[in-house]
Parts: sequence; C-alpha cells; structure tokens
Amino acid sequence: MQIPEWTKPALYGAATGAVALAIIGFSWGGWVTGGSAQELAAKQSASDVTAALTPYCVEQSTSDSNRVAVMAELGKASTYA
Repeated sequence: MQIPEWTKPALYGAATGAVALAIIGFSWGGWVTGGSAQELAAKQSASDVTAALTPYCVEQSTSDSNRVAVMAELGKASTYA
C-alpha cells in the first residue's frame, strides 16, 4: 500500500491546527477546565444564596426584641476573635 506524498504535510498541518485551536480557545475563547468551572460555580452559588437570604435575615434581625443588646455585644467583640 502506498501512502500519498501529501499525507505527512496534511497530518502536520492538522496537528498544528489542533494545537493552535486549543491555545486560542483557552486564552481568548473563554474555554475553562472542569476544575475552574467548579470553582466559578461554587462562588456563584454562594453569592446567590447570600443574595437570597439577606432580606430574610434583615427582617428577622429587625423583628428581634433583643436586637439592641445583641448589637451592643457585637460592638464590644474583638474583630480578631
């Protein structure tokens, strides 16, 4: 079986194109690895939970009859505790 002359340059071109595509995709195309995607998802979910629960927490803290004493205690607490 004879392999055509153009096979070797075509394979080199395909390999070079694949490497170039990967470099361009990860640097400019917005592609990310699985680990990076999980980190971004964890940060986004924490942000969403905070945004969803903040109104509830504020409502609960303003309706607390002991809020003045709690705020005074928090004001006395060290920030390095």
